[in-house]
Amino acid sequence: GGERAVVTVLYLLALQGMTVCPFRVVDEIDQGMDENNQRKVFLKMLESSASENAPQSFLITPKFLPNIMPENPKHLDIYYILNGAHAPSQDGYDVASQA
Repeated sequence: GGERAVVTVLYLLALQGMTVCPFRVVDEIDQGMDENNQRKVFLKMLESSASENAPQSFLITPKFLPNIMPENPKHLDIYYILNGAHAPSQDGYDVASQA
C-alpha cells in the first residue's frame, strides 16, 4: 500500500537535483505505506541525502520501523521523541534496540 505516496516521494527527490536549499523537511510522508514501501522510501531518502552537496534532511514520522537502519549509515542521527498520553515511558528506553 501507499503507491501514491511512493511516487510523490520519488518525484520530490528528483526535483531536489534542480533546486538549491539548505535543508528539507519531510513530515509523515510514509502514512498509508505498507512496511515494504516504507523501507524502500526511507533507504532512497538516505541515498539522496548522502551525496556531498545534498541539503540537510529531516524525516518526521510517528511510525519508525525497527531494524530499518543500513549497516553503515553515513552522516545519520536519529532522535526519538516520546510524547503524549500513550507514549511509552522513557525510563529504561533502549534507543539502540530500535535502530
